Amino acid sequence: MMVDDLGYAHFGCYASEIETPHIDFLTNQGFRFSQFYNTAKCYSSRICLLTGLYTYQARKQTLEHSVTVAEVLCDSRYATSMTGKWHLNDQPTNHGSQQYFSHLLGEMTFLKEMTRFG
Repeated sequence: MMVDDLGYAHFGCYASEIETPHIDFLTNQGFRFSQFYNTAKCYSSRICLLTGLYTYQARKQTLEHSVTVAEVLCDSRYATSMTGKWHLNDQPTNHGSQQYFSHLLGEMTFLKEMTRFG
C-alpha cells in the first residue's frame, strides 16, 4: 500500500498512537518497509513502485518498457485491483489490474466541474 501525505508513524505497526488493527494484521502477515525513497513527484514515484524501475527506464507515463507488479501477479493467477490515483497513460486495466476503483484524471476533473457550476 502506498499512500500520499501519510507518515509512517500513522500506522499502529510503526508504534503510532492511532489504532490500525487491520493494517497491523496485514503487516504481520507480510512485510513492511524500513526505508523508502520517492522521486518528489507522485506519478514518478508511482511508476517506480509499480515497476521496480526508474521512471526513465519504464518510459515515463507510457510504461512501454516495463512490466507492473499487477501484471506479474495476474500472470500467476492472483486477483488484482487498484484504487486511487493513476495519472499515467492508458488505464490500470491495461497494466495488470483487473479492476480499478477511482477516477483517471484526478483533481483536474473536480476543478473543471466546480468551475462549470461555479
